[in-house]
Amino acid sequence: MAKHTSLPPLAGRHALVTGGSSGIGAEVVRGLLGAGAAVHFTGLTREECDAALASLGPLAAQATATPLDLGALDQVCAFAATASAAPLDLLVNNAGIFGRPRGRTASGAEAHLGINYLGHFALTAQLWPALTRAPAPRVVTVTSAYHRLATLDLDDPYFERRPYDRLAAYGQSKLALVLFARELGRRAAAGHPTFRSVVAHPGYVATTLVEKGFPDSAVMTAFTRLGRRLVGQPPALAAEALLLAATSPDARSGDCFGPTGFLELRGRPGRVDVAARAKDEGLARRLWDWSEATTGLRFP
Repeated sequence: MAKHTSLPPLAGRHALVTGGSSGIGAEVVRGLLGAGAAVHFTGLTREECDAALASLGPLAAQATATPLDLGALDQVCAFAATASAAPLDLLVNNAGIFGRPRGRTASGAEAHLGINYLGHFALTAQLWPALTRAPAPRVVTVTSAYHRLATLDLDDPYFERRPYDRLAAYGQSKLALVLFARELGRRAAAGHPTFRSVVAHPGYVATTLVEKGFPDSAVMTAFTRLGRRLVGQPPALAAEALLLAATSPDARSGDCFGPTGFLELRGRPGRVDVAARAKDEGLARRLWDWSEATTGLRFP
């Protein structure tokens, strides 16, 4: 059983972690539970959620889990309606996909942008009333160091005119998440001075997520498997950056936390910078307007 760096006491706090049934999400759930928080997390299926709960042992007494497809906006809204009864102290927007062949979500979006970004935009919007009832609410949005290589094309977000490239689609979704997180912090600052919108990335994680992104390429599968073994850090270590972002008393809106080692692939967690284009406030406002129009949701 993985043990995490000591966190501040979180007794009486309520957290929601998307994608908390496996990988780094499961380690974030475990860390928060170990510090005393009550944690609700999501997974892809009921069976996956139940298996994750069973793996928590005694910590499961403070945990609940619900299957959620972030690509189905009607399902996101229905889930949020049941999860927003009590004040929510912490939302960790963690779930995501990598390297999918061209595909659409149940709501019609390109799969990476729809699941990684739009689903979390909609979830945060729907949970906003619950967040603002907490004394010092925080949203942690999980990106990837790969966002630094990405561009965001709001004139063709679903690759309908551009040639589809799975890495470009993934990178676009992760850049969108950073722009969203920073814009959320700016928009909420005046009305909610205790709110924090923080960014985190885990570095290169030793899971099979990347390998699964290339089911049609034996060469890329072998290459990414080698990278996982040589460079990747275990999920428990990768989750430390997310836990720091979630609990650091010094975190400010717009801060990003990640590994501080070589190329931020691994190492001790700390503050790291984001790409220059992720600081483009004009692009962030355009993304926000597009997101509201696409989901039909407005906040804060």
